[in-house]
Amino acid sequence: MSKRDDALAILQALGMPRQQLNERSCLTLLALAGMKEGDAWSDTQRPLLRIWDMMSWMREHYGKDYAANSRETIRRQTVHQFEQARLIDRNPDDPRRPTNSGDTRYQLTSSAAKVLAAFGKRRFVSVCERFIAQHGQLSAAYDRARRLHMIPVRLPDGVLIELSAGAHNDLQRRIVEEFAPRFAPGSLLVYLGDTAKKKLHVNEKALARLRIPEMSHDKLPDVVLFDTQRDWLFLVEAVTSHGPISPMLN
Repeated sequence: MSKRDDALAILQALGMPRQQLNERSCLTLLALAGMKEGDAWSDTQRPLLRIWDMMSWMREHYGKDYAANSRETIRRQTVHQFEQARLIDRNPDDPRRPTNSGDTRYQLTSSAAKVLAAFGKRRFVSVCERFIAQHGQLSAAYDRARRLHMIPVRLPDGVLIELSAGAHNDLQRRIVEEFAPRFAPGSLLVYLGDTAKKKLHVNEKALARLRIPEMSHDKLPDVVLFDTQRDWLFLVEAVTSHGPISPMLN
């Protein structure tokens, strides 16, 4: 396995969110550990690095030449999450350094360095478990935060489900809870999508009754209702907008 593959395995073992399981994060971790392709993980280092230093290190040792404007992407989408997960400390040499200082430096925490140094050894799993027990998994923390903002939806049959947060899904809730009782009373909810979970609710029996074959999420409207009394099928697309409605037709 390459060092990139090793770094990915470490990030996965530590429970990093899916958005940080990529080459950018792997190379950032390698830079923070001073780990070149032929080095042993037992020799993990803890250099103090600015993001510019990390980018220079990636270019020199792994041939990855990030554009100058990638600095902010690395900071916001990798380094920030590493800090939240307690993989790194910011400015351990000078905690009073201003937040927006160009001299801001990052360093592996001692506990994270122990995890990296144990990679490939039998004790790696137990070291990971101790780290997670002490600091938790960032992916689990993110999931808890997302659940605080979930949108509850009461289906026509009284069942309560949850949509992920967002204006689009809130509109879908209103279609199910307000539009359906008013314009399609007594209808069956055949399908309800979700921006995050895709096929959140699918009434297989209703689909079979309507002889509708199973389709992928991107081929279905957001909400499908079946009015059994009038034998009408409602295909509803949820579209959000802002500002005044113009009388102009496009």
